[in-house]
Order: sequence, then C-alpha cells, then structure tokens
Amino acid sequence: MKTVASVLALVGLASIAQADIITANLAGPISFTNAAPNTAVLNTSAGIGQRARAYVVTGDWTAGSGGPWSNEFRTRISGVTDQGGGDLSRAHGGAGNGNPFTFAFPTNTTSDQGQFPRTFLANAASSDIAATTSLTFWQSFSGSGATLTNGALHLFTDAIPSVTFSTDANSPSMTTRPNSLTSNTTLTGPYYYKSHTFTAPGVGANPFHIGLHTNGGDGYLYAYNGAFDPNNPLTNLIGLDDDGDLGLSQSSSFWLSLTGGNTYTLVATTFSGGAFLTDAMMSVAGVPAPGSLVLIGLGGLAAARRRRA
Repeated sequence: MKTVASVLALVGLASIAQADIITANLAGPISFTNAAPNTAVLNTSAGIGQRARAYVVTGDWTAGSGGPWSNEFRTRISGVTDQGGGDLSRAHGGAGNGNPFTFAFPTNTTSDQGQFPRTFLANAASSDIAATTSLTFWQSFSGSGATLTNGALHLFTDAIPSVTFSTDANSPSMTTRPNSLTSNTTLTGPYYYKSHTFTAPGVGANPFHIGLHTNGGDGYLYAYNGAFDPNNPLTNLIGLDDDGDLGLSQSSSFWLSLTGGNTYTLVATTFSGGAFLTDAMMSVAGVPAPGSLVLIGLGGLAAARRRRA
C-alpha cells in the first residue's frame, strides 16, 4: 500500500546559504526494516555555519510488512540526536496512524501543545550543520518494514536569535503558572521566569519549532500571542510544554503556527516553585525566505505527550 504525503514542500533551499530551513534530498528510494536499518548520507553543505534546532523528514511512504506498525518509523542523526541526554532516536507516525507524515501544527485551541514527532536537537556543537549529514531509518517493531521515496530532511535553524539566560531570586516572578491552556497549577510558587518578546518572521502562518534547553533546573516553556501578564498567566497563552526530547529536566519543546509580522512572547520558568534555571536557552526555529515554504495539509502531528500537573 502506497501513501503519498508531502506535508512540507520546500523549494530551492539547498542553494541558499543562510536559509532558516535547510533541505537535503535523498538520492533515491530507501527501504528499511526493524532488523535492517538503512543510513543515507545527505548533502547539507548549504547549512554550514548554522546550528540545527529541530528537523522534519518528509516523502512518499510505502508501507511494507508488519502493518499497521509499518506506519511508524524512527530516525537518528549520527552524532546529533544521540547527544543531550534524551532519546537517541526520534519517532515518527504510529500504529494507529495510517500515514506517518500527517503532521498537524497545533492551533491556539489545542490543549496539549507538546507534539510529536520528537524532533528537538541537542543544544551543543554536535548540532552545528556539517557538509554531510548521516540519517538512519529503521522500524521499531519486529517484522515491520517500509520504503520512503522522494524523501527529504529539513533542518530548522534559528528564525530569530536564540536567548541565553539564567534565573535567580532577583528575577521577576509569578505566583502561579499554567499547566494547560485553560488552568493553572495547584503547586505553590513563586515561579521565577525569563520572558522574551519577538516579531515572527515570514509571511502568513508558518510552523515554528519553539524550544527551551536547560543545563540546570526543570523548565516549563510558554508562548503568548502578544503580551504576557504575570498576574494573569493564562491570558494570551497559545502554547506550552514541560518535558521535551532531551530529557525530563533538560528541555521543553513544541511546534506552533505563528503569523509573520505578529508579536509573540516566550516565557521560561520552572516546574516547581522557588526553583531556578541555570545556563538556559530559548529558541525559535524555522521559516526560510518568503515563498519558500508551502504547507500542504496539516494532518496529525498530535500524539499527546506525557504531562505533569
């Protein structure tokens, strides 16, 4: 059974040295199974000098044996996804999903903003884009297999300058923090935070990967449409996540559709009240030059991520 999906179509990026999404195409069809992974070496020289924050794989999918498990696959970028203390590989699709490429960037009404696929990359020199990138594909379950044609790797780099910071007792604080888009936690504050307001680049609505990396402290990350009011932290809230791909206390991350020219605010705080973040970094990645990114259908990137209240 062949399922065709080109969720993200990116045009002409490989020749743009400073694009915010670097695309590398697979040379031909690539088949893989649980027992026999397959590694493709891709030309990513257009991205040299930039650091990848996240990645997405797209293509035309032919499910093989082992269905419905053949609709799930894993990828690993050698020397990158195996850094940072989190999962060594990133999962795409799932057994209950008829197509591993039915991504859906969450809307402002989506209650669980932490989204699969898990695509956050380590905040380390290992995620600096090199001339070539080794991308390994395989299946998670015994007996399953699939083939990817017209495949491509899309590396998301900084759309705005990343923000590095630490919080302490002199940082601004809020008495409570959200644990969903509609409710605040019952845990006791204060919650010391760092906020950063920015204007989304690009034209129209585009998917962005929003991330928080911490080297100390269990972080919680929020996105607001417009201003952030620490006395009313649910007002304007459009995205949030607790635990990202790099380990339970090392990261928070989510995908969100932002509109170019609009003002947004990121807020990073801690899971527990009275705690601090050390050597932390917030990033917003994605969006190449206007007209380079075309969205074709926003299906279902929405497997709910485990969340703590």
